[in-house]
Parts: sequence; C-alpha cells; structure tokens
Amino acid sequence: MTATHEHAELRRVFAAYPTGVAAVAALVEGRPAGIAASSFVSVSLDPPLVSVCVAHTSTTWPALRNVRRLGISVLGAHQELAGHNLGTRGSERFAAVSWRATGDGAVMLRGASAWLDCSIERHIPAGDHDIVLLRVHDLGVGDAPPLVFHGSRFRQLQARTWREDTAPGQRRRGFLGWCQRVVQVHVRRRAGGRPGDRSGGLAGGPGGRAVPDHLGRLADCGAMDPGGTGR
Repeated sequence: MTATHEHAELRRVFAAYPTGVAAVAALVEGRPAGIAASSFVSVSLDPPLVSVCVAHTSTTWPALRNVRRLGISVLGAHQELAGHNLGTRGSERFAAVSWRATGDGAVMLRGASAWLDCSIERHIPAGDHDIVLLRVHDLGVGDAPPLVFHGSRFRQLQARTWREDTAPGQRRRGFLGWCQRVVQVHVRRRAGGRPGDRSGGLAGGPGGRAVPDHLGRLADCGAMDPGGTGR
C-alpha cells in the first residue's frame, strides 16, 4: 500500500467515527479568529482539562497559540453554516455568526450547545498535528442539540420514536428486546412449553397461573403482546 492509499484509507476509517464540532476562537488584534475542530475531547475533571488537535498546516492556529484565553463552542445542530465557514480557508469565518467575547479575549458563539473558557496549558507534538491541552476556567451548557460530523459530512442527531423502538427489526435489541425475551420465556415455562415454543399467553398455563406483576408491566409497556409477537 502506497502512502497516498494509506492516508486515504485512514481518512475513510477515521471518518467512520462520529464526533461533535467545536469552534476554537479568540480575539486577535481586536477581531475574532478561529478554527473548527472535530477532535475536541474531555481529558480530566481535576484539574478540569480538555484538548483539541490542530494540524501543522493550519494558517490560523499560529495567531491563536499565544492568546491569553480561548473560547470553545460546541456547535448546535442549527450552526452548520458556522461549522462550514470555520473549516474553510479564505472565508469570512465569522460572517453572519453571533458571538461574544470575554474580557480576556475568549470568543464564544451564541446559541452553541455548550461553551468553555480556556487557557492553553501545553502543546504536545503528535505526528502532523499538535495536541493542545487546555485548562477550563468557566463553562456552560445551552439548550440546542449538537451538530454531528460523520462520514466527512455534517449531520444531526435524531431520536427514535416509541414506534420505531418497538418495530419488528428493533424488538430484539437493547433493553426492550431483553424485556421481551424475559417475558416470553417466563410465559412459555408457565404454560409448560419449551423456550422455542411460541404457544402460550400472558394468562399462563394450566391452573391459570399468571405472569408475575413486574413481568406483566413489562409486557403492558410494549415488550410483547398476549400472542408473544409484539405490538
């Protein structure tokens, strides 16, 4: 495998891991300057530390690396345009973006999912990037759901509905699927059947023995219907 092919494969594999998108920004000579980073991660609770990875080829980081404070804004799902602008060279990165600056020069985007006011603790060389360790001085959380970067594209989180969770393709997955299997096995044992037998109902088997209340409640909440097939 050539170096070119190896790099392309690495990019493809790295892109399979979904991340958030963070704006890393500060005032430079009175104007906001910043970059977009999908490598933002938490590092430590005590002391409070986070990090981002910055490419050696960045043309903006040299202006940011010596600032007193840096703002980290976790972009919300509605801030895709800001993420695009911050990740594009030569663009007016803060055009049509609402932002605020602290007295120490950290720049945060308004409406972000979360924000952190940081100072640079340390630069750690790592291949063609620097790992920038940041100490957190202040922080907050917003109401907006986060923007997601996956497969080299911006995406949004989407919660599944109850109907989707109980669809035939999902019933046997996760906790709900576990609930379904527990109730089914118990019903069949009470009915005198084998685990693979699909006969039997919630009323139980001979003698009218019923499913215990706690298992019945699992069934009632959608884990399975009286016929054992799911709602």
